[in-house]
Amino acid sequence: EDGERSEVEILRRKRPQSEYLLYVPKRYILVVLAFLGFVNVYALRVVLSVAAKPMKIQYNWSSTQEGYVLSSFFLGYMFTQVIGGYLASKYGGKWVFGLGIFGTGALTILTPISADLSIYLVIALRVLEGLCEGVSYPSMHAIFESWAPVEERTRITTITYSGAYIGTILSLPIASTISNIGVTRHHHHSDTSSWDSSTITDSIIGWKLVFYLFGGVAMFWIFLWLWFITSVPKYHPSISREELEYIETSIGTVTKLKQQVGEIEEEKTFWTVPWFKIFTNLPFLAILTNHTAANWAFYTLLTWMPTYFTDVLQLNIQNSGIVSVLPYIGLTIVWLGCGVAADFMINKLGLTVTLTRKIFECSGLAGCSICLALVGYIRNPTIAIALLTASSSFYGLLGAGYSVNHLDIAPRYAGILYGLTNTCATIPGIVSPTLTGFILGDHDQDADR
Repeated sequence: EDGERSEVEILRRKRPQSEYLLYVPKRYILVVLAFLGFVNVYALRVVLSVAAKPMKIQYNWSSTQEGYVLSSFFLGYMFTQVIGGYLASKYGGKWVFGLGIFGTGALTILTPISADLSIYLVIALRVLEGLCEGVSYPSMHAIFESWAPVEERTRITTITYSGAYIGTILSLPIASTISNIGVTRHHHHSDTSSWDSSTITDSIIGWKLVFYLFGGVAMFWIFLWLWFITSVPKYHPSISREELEYIETSIGTVTKLKQQVGEIEEEKTFWTVPWFKIFTNLPFLAILTNHTAANWAFYTLLTWMPTYFTDVLQLNIQNSGIVSVLPYIGLTIVWLGCGVAADFMINKLGLTVTLTRKIFECSGLAGCSICLALVGYIRNPTIAIALLTASSSFYGLLGAGYSVNHLDIAPRYAGILYGLTNTCATIPGIVSPTLTGFILGDHDQDADR
């Protein structure tokens, strides 16, 4: 232990930090910067969906080509989930998570240039962005392997991952406003959705600026992340002895305890990962199933909610203001609240971790499904929006369910486990919108049910 502490002292002298931050628990700094990281992750993900309309008109893309551009992200996103979790567990989540966002930000900045050259280059960049972002959740789970005390595990993960939803809430109106600069200059009436050739030249400035702005913010964030964060607590240059001992004792990785029982941690390689045990483990298979089911509901909601507002409820979502983001607001509030509630139930009420996870998971999936099913029978806009908001809010309960459960059953392999389940759970992002579109293809007024 003395050797480890002396190593930390050397690091502190080599890289001094603000004296004010010395008194802030380092796991809290990690949560704040990780939260901002996920704000960036989703802002970079949705920027193209906002800019797609002016880009389609400027470059004369067909609807099919636009669809290829929008869906190509998931082709890359699927393939780095497991490798991202493995690399983060072996070499450190700090670098995998940080470099993943750096790569996505750099590619986002290059998007306007690639669009001027070829749509195929845009598609290639989107695939690469998916590859970069695919490491985000698994690598963060790998960081939590070492940083999240058991007593705070649920709220640390829910606060961090809520950045994804807050990033969506914030980035959509910001990106839409900037993208429509050219449109609002020429149109003084309320219908900003009608585009013509006279507005395209001015709108170019708007949609290109969105990519430069969001990509630039990600570049700034990466410097903060690499400066303040370490992959494991013991190598942090200014962590207190009390916080380090609290984290390590809680997680059960104190070096002295390992020495007392004669445990020597085997180096983690691809071949030492117990793949067979993972794929035959019933709790893991349950998490995989629930993760996939949850994403099916979420991607269906995310993809078709704007169409439902417009075609079924006859609402102009561009003029509806907060209405279009109410479901995301409800989701975020519940997602944050359930983390605190779950830790309270475990630490104060004495409920088991397993029972707590089952309560939130079953309640979330059941409530989300029931509300979503009822929406198909409602034509009153107010009631329909309330049900959609309720459905998204129930989804927020899953933050204390499958989302953190990987850390419960196998904390040492949490990053890899999340990569495996998220690989399968990404399939609904491709299949669900397509299947839903096929069902709605005949435009039958009851097809949405």
